[in-house]
Amino acid sequence: MEVAMLVETRRGALRAYNKLVKRRVLKNGELVLVLRRPIIVTHKTKGKFESKWDGPYIIEKAYDGGAYQFIDHHGNRPMPPINGRFLKKYFA
Repeated sequence: MEVAMLVETRRGALRAYNKLVKRRVLKNGELVLVLRRPIIVTHKTKGKFESKWDGPYIIEKAYDGGAYQFIDHHGNRPMPPINGRFLKKYFA
């Protein structure tokens, strides 16, 4: 009985959480900013006042699993494909 109550409570919490989650899908041609990470940074940071985001970049291709390939405004590919959780939409 206690196990059934625990399972039902977990299901209720999961349903409540899933109502608030919004799936974010980025399309080809949209402008995005890329989170600057230690793997990507090739130069010294200027401290805590430097922007944490690079860009804007243009999405060139969306892969399965949430990875995106993008190009800069010159048509160059600055880095390999990056997971969508490290991107945010750029509003010009």
